[in-house]
Amino acid sequence: MTERFIRRCSSATSCFLTLLVLCGIFSSGSVKAKQIQEDYLRNVSIANTSPEITYTPFFCNSSTSEVDCKGGWRALDVDGLTVVSTDGPSEGGVNIVPQMFFSFRASNLFMTTSPLSNVSINVTVLTGNVTVNAMANSSLGSLAVVNLQETDTTTISITYVPDLQMPARLDIGNITIMVKNDSVSSSFLPTQTLPPSISLPTVIPTSSSSNSATPTTTSDNTKKKLVAHAVGLTIGLGLGLTAVACVIYMLWRRRRRKQREDSMVAGGTIDHASASRWNRELPSLAEPGRQSMSSYLSRRATKDHKDTRWFR
Repeated sequence: MTERFIRRCSSATSCFLTLLVLCGIFSSGSVKAKQIQEDYLRNVSIANTSPEITYTPFFCNSSTSEVDCKGGWRALDVDGLTVVSTDGPSEGGVNIVPQMFFSFRASNLFMTTSPLSNVSINVTVLTGNVTVNAMANSSLGSLAVVNLQETDTTTISITYVPDLQMPARLDIGNITIMVKNDSVSSSFLPTQTLPPSISLPTVIPTSSSSNSATPTTTSDNTKKKLVAHAVGLTIGLGLGLTAVACVIYMLWRRRRRKQREDSMVAGGTIDHASASRWNRELPSLAEPGRQSMSSYLSRRATKDHKDTRWFR
């Protein structure tokens, strides 16, 4: 095609001018396409202390002392740049893994870290029905999430990965998202919610000699109290039922004996055991000064009545 075009040219000068015109048309077309794309999208800077960003376990304000802020996040100045920094779980503070959550609607996200940041991080991106998880080192200085669907809500979480061998630090610097030029803040910054697929902070060991999570004693104390209550209730019921059974048995024997004696006196019949007892007691009743048989039986009946009157 180029050879055919050159043959049709009357002179080298006219051909050169024609090529320049064609190149000008192509270059102007590419510039216009780039300009349309730039007009269609715009960059929006999100402050790293914005309320749309959630920091766990907590975010310290300017009045919080350094001792009270151990294990949390705080705003610092690094070479004139405001960063949100954490040193990870603290043995003298909160023993929870620091995490950052940010939900947005945009096609791209860019984030920077400070030169002092050196900890490994776990980056989880949830958009639509897709979840992507990756490990990185914050010393690289920046990370990017691109080719997102702007109509979907995307949630990015950054988890501090502790290094038990040396102190490590994570600094969150600038955050920039790319959105449509006509987008309003309410459309690309939805209400912050934690997605169900992203786990909440977990307890981790702070000593290199410990390989298991630090246990909590609250649940153990509750279980011990429940066991103690159950044992005490069982013992109390056992003793109470035993005492009631003994009292009922004694009353039953006393009433049975009384009924047997009354029936013997009324019917005039005495069994062998009763005859032996009467033989032992009759001589003493026959002695001078002793009471008669009727008075003796009356006294026994009165005594039985007094012993059982509270249980009738």
